Amino acid sequence: MTLSKTATVNSWFHGSDEVSSLAAPPRRATRIGMSRSRDLAKQVQSIFASVDDATSEFARRAHLRCATGCGRCCETADASATVLEMLPMAWHLIDSGEAGEKLVEMTLDSERTDALTQNEKRCWLFGRSEAGRGRCREYANRPLVCRAFGYSARTAKTGAKEWLACSILKEKSVDASLAPGCEGFSLALAALDPELGTRLLPIHRALKLALEKVLHESALETAVETSIETPGGEG
Repeated sequence: MTLSKTATVNSWFHGSDEVSSLAAPPRRATRIGMSRSRDLAKQVQSIFASVDDATSEFARRAHLRCATGCGRCCETADASATVLEMLPMAWHLIDSGEAGEKLVEMTLDSERTDALTQNEKRCWLFGRSEAGRGRCREYANRPLVCRAFGYSARTAKTGAKEWLACSILKEKSVDASLAPGCEGFSLALAALDPELGTRLLPIHRALKLALEKVLHESALETAVETSIETPGGEG
């Protein structure tokens, strides 16, 4: 089966346009506190590390590798992620001092993107060089779909595994039963926080919301630290 629409990829990875919170273990609703999203970001990174281990092992056994600078699956603005998945990237941008600049850039790019045709749009994180090669500008903190597409499988209604890959990779003959299941990845993430980990949004929108959240929390952290350092204030 050849995948023609990123929307199909999204639904295969997450089960639907939203991952059902019913699939996640029951937990009490918790308010995101000053350090909550940073803690969540670390937990997301831990799951991402497991995803990378599983997909790398499959790639090794199946002798798979994306062509350097290809970016074919990035040539769409439809790829989706949850706000939860974008927290590691958001905190990285906060800690590196790039958050404010990126928010402005995303706002301007969104206005330009609205004027483009569907075929002209691509992932906001994807950068293409003059030589025609492309790369993710935030590869280390990319979301789930970018990590697992091409190197995982979904379980069909028949119970058989269906390899999720682009037409280029599918030119190879691969035993899909060797591929890790993508559903387990998305459910593990959703279980961390059903509120932040279930709603799918275009990657740039999910990142924008994540950035706004962590910018607010970072400001609160700074305010608290300042008040602790000067508990009585002056006078």
